Amino acid sequence: MYEWLFMQGKVSAMVEGRTIKRVLAAFGNAGVVRAKDFAAKGIHRKRLTDMVNVGLIDHVGHGLYRRHAHQPTQHHALVQASVAVPGGNICLLSALWFHGMTTLLPRQVWLALNSRSWKPTIKQPNIRFIRMAGHMHIEDLSPHTIEGVNIYVYSPARTVVDCFRYRKVVGIDIAMDAMQAFFRR
Repeated sequence: MYEWLFMQGKVSAMVEGRTIKRVLAAFGNAGVVRAKDFAAKGIHRKRLTDMVNVGLIDHVGHGLYRRHAHQPTQHHALVQASVAVPGGNICLLSALWFHGMTTLLPRQVWLALNSRSWKPTIKQPNIRFIRMAGHMHIEDLSPHTIEGVNIYVYSPARTVVDCFRYRKVVGIDIAMDAMQAFFRR
């Protein structure tokens, strides 16, 4: 495949088969990888740009890349948000949707951050940040592996409690619906 791309003039001499193999190996099982992770493995950003131009990988957000052949799941936005913000946990409306407790698909990915942590500026995916104090940020999390990426989602019970805690943000109607959905489960 690499030789064919090179012969067709789609791959520059700078992006040779060995570089392509290194980049694709850096993905491992992960669906989305940060540019920082490539840099840590000695792969320059210019190589990533060349591979995007060739069509082997896709640039899906600021500093985020995925294989071109990768088929995203229904939770792809959660994966992108978790990769873009490593300390963020899926919460509130996104957690309700993840656990199947609502049919409402949130327009934003709701991420909880520690109240003292830095809030990144991210354009894609659309993220709504919620601040949580120290121990509240790390309690009752469950890890899930989606598209080869570990994401952390609050449990269904914790999500219902958070909906009431942040009822002015999400709305009391959503909090009540979440509680009813939890008891129906």
